[in-house]
Amino acid sequence: MKHFLPISDRAPDYIRVVTENGAGLDTDVAYEPHDGGADVFVTARTDAVKYVLLRWNAALGEPLRILGDDWERAYGTLEWRGVVKQRSMPWYFLAAYADGVCAYGVRVRPAALCSFTADSDGITLRLDLRNGTQGVRLAGRTVKAATVVCASYEGISEFEAPCRFCSAMCGDPILPERPVYGGNNWYYAYGKSSRSEILGDCRYIASLCAGNENPPHMIIDDGWQRNTCSGPWDCGNDAFGDMGTLAAEMAETGVIPGIWVRLLHDSSGTIPERQRLKGNPALLDPSHPDALAHIAADVARIRGWGFRLLKHDYSTFDIFGRYGIDMTERLTDGDWCFFDRSRTTAEIILRMYETILENAGDMVIMGCNTLSHLCAGLVHINRTGDDTSGREWERTRRLGVNTMAFRLCQNNRFYVADADCAGITPAVPWSYNKQWVRLLGESGTPLFVSSKPGDMDEEQMAFVAEMFRKSARQTDVLEPLDWTVNTCPQRRSPLRFFRQGAERFSSVKRHENSTKKRRTASVRRGKCICREVYLWHKTSTTIPHFLRPISHCAKIRTAPTKCLKSRRSFRSRPTSAANACSTSAAAAAKTARNSSAAARRASRGWTSRNGCWPSPAASSRTRFSCAPIWRRCPPSRSRSTSFSARWRCIM
Repeated sequence: MKHFLPISDRAPDYIRVVTENGAGLDTDVAYEPHDGGADVFVTARTDAVKYVLLRWNAALGEPLRILGDDWERAYGTLEWRGVVKQRSMPWYFLAAYADGVCAYGVRVRPAALCSFTADSDGITLRLDLRNGTQGVRLAGRTVKAATVVCASYEGISEFEAPCRFCSAMCGDPILPERPVYGGNNWYYAYGKSSRSEILGDCRYIASLCAGNENPPHMIIDDGWQRNTCSGPWDCGNDAFGDMGTLAAEMAETGVIPGIWVRLLHDSSGTIPERQRLKGNPALLDPSHPDALAHIAADVARIRGWGFRLLKHDYSTFDIFGRYGIDMTERLTDGDWCFFDRSRTTAEIILRMYETILENAGDMVIMGCNTLSHLCAGLVHINRTGDDTSGREWERTRRLGVNTMAFRLCQNNRFYVADADCAGITPAVPWSYNKQWVRLLGESGTPLFVSSKPGDMDEEQMAFVAEMFRKSARQTDVLEPLDWTVNTCPQRRSPLRFFRQGAERFSSVKRHENSTKKRRTASVRRGKCICREVYLWHKTSTTIPHFLRPISHCAKIRTAPTKCLKSRRSFRSRPTSAANACSTSAAAAAKTARNSSAAARRASRGWTSRNGCWPSPAASSRTRFSCAPIWRRCPPSRSRSTSFSARWRCIM
């Protein structure tokens, strides 16, 4: 491919070293290409190294669209964009051209915090080797900062390209022995729970998963410990009692018990100050061997209680003092360092993740607020996006949908990718949550539901049970078809959708009119009042302004297939409304006009369903076909069909 820049085979055009005293005088940087990429080694004797920058000069070409990643979870901001010189892209990025996709990144678990910038004249790799905000004192030690990899892909979709590249960046993921799914009490309880309520949640989830191929998990989230969102993690509070007994009682209901912890935050007064991070006495310093031993003891204790899933949270926030969305290139602020100045921040975090895994035994490790590239291969499941919500649908749509689309390529390649829960509460309309539950259930990723017993009716419980049966296998894979132009992803004009099949996944507001039983979707310049569900997929480069009923597309060959010039999707003429007003002259005139319009449309070969007709402005526009926004992808034939197998998404 003519635009491809093979940075793993080509030495950088220049290398810059930044230390606490400016340019490094006794720092050596070695760039060693090999078959699988190129290793970057850094050696320093007296210098306190902060950064190493590697630059490759070459014209990247145009037109160009670039996709980057986030430091830890996604926050609804992932997207394909044009060239933005100051845009920092952690870990890896992809550049899409008309004839293929180029991918550049580093292998997982590097000893540096790595980010890329790209401009029209080349690519820059920034290796952050700091210890906190200060330079690392290697004292003659040689550290392999990163392994650079790159690849070019032609003749495959822009979704399959990152899937293959994620496999190239991580060749050793650890995956659960069986699919993980079930319940989590946070998104309806928000920390206000008790022993009896948890056992009620367990029985509720178990009843919805009766007869499934493997049992569900039930995760006790924040609120079981003595201090709010803080340790110590040695016992439960008065509302929960003995945690070992609770874990056994949970298992008796038919679920696998899981629990949430925040291992770096421990308010107990027995921990010496030297084991805590400088500037925050509530946080442990993971570089201190005694603090690391304390974390190991907490993990082993929880395993001894009988819990089989450990969700550890907040580690990135506790170390850097900010969430991933605010980290940018600076990562953190202030003037601070770890107890151990001889290791980089990335090395210290890696050792903490390794300690948790080593002491977890047969527990499934779920990372949350973990650095995605560092935890790959050290956690079984990783929360790939920020929290969804059981109170606000817009938060779930903005964060959950974006995460699902742009990090689905990491699923079963880095870890099992968890896009977060479906909070099924009265505060969120079921029509919205139903779509989120279906997307999770049919995506091949974990489906976790947070719902208070009694909040779902029989129909809702039956639907969730059906999706649980799919999630118990996790054999499906979906592909976003319009993710290169939408962040949701969804079609931009005029209604917006997300997923395969005939379900609407829309960012526009909807409501139910109980009197007329009509569903209304507000759009930019008009309204669509119809009982149908709409979906479209273009077959040309022109973006249509026309949405047609799926039932027309699937069952009626003479269905309208032309594009509207107007922003209005449909003009609805419900027969029931016309009949209700038939006694008045105005209604009679309206009915006559509708009949006349119907006759004209019928003469053109158009058909109607439930009184819904396309606008007559569609007479001379390009034809478009109807297809799913999300497409189901078959498994790779070269792999096993077991759960741990990777899946290859194809067009």
